[in-house]
Amino acid sequence: MRPATAAAMPALALLAACANPAPEIPLPDLGGAEAEIVSAVEEARAAVR
Repeated sequence: MRPATAAAMPALALLAACANPAPEIPLPDLGGAEAEIVSAVEEARAAVR
């Protein structure tokens, strides 16, 4: 596995968990953290490309 791919794995796992939540479990209010999560996901996507 390439280093950039390995570095992106935690953010990709978070993205997968957020994209496929169980319907009976409500997602928590992330407050201001949403922008940080989106930024981390975008960085991970760029690292994988």
